[in-house]
Amino acid sequence: MQAAVLDGAITSSDANLLLSLAQAAEELGTPARRGRAGLMAPAVIDAVTSQWQTSARSIRRRVGEIFERLGTFARDRQVADDLSDFVATHELPPVEMAEFLELYLWDHIEDYLDEFHREFEESA
Repeated sequence: MQAAVLDGAITSSDANLLLSLAQAAEELGTPARRGRAGLMAPAVIDAVTSQWQTSARSIRRRVGEIFERLGTFARDRQVADDLSDFVATHELPPVEMAEFLELYLWDHIEDYLDEFHREFEESA
């Protein structure tokens, strides 16, 4: 998510919405097999609508758009290949996915920032 925000694929507000949905899904014990890993389950959407002061339909539409942009980002950036390469070149103890992604991100953050600054300077 952080890489997608840094790249401009999604906004920090988009990431916060997904985080709110993930937290609600966890609190409600929503099965991951329900609507986009449980994030689009009706009870989860209903729990988040009051926080975001918008309709359930708007949240569903926005989340669908966010997932499309994340998918495009992952394909364009070959995130799966990068993650596989990262795992192959690092000795990692068993960690949860969140810890793994944090390790991966910190290993690549300078590359993303350098590229962002290069693109920013070129556009100026």
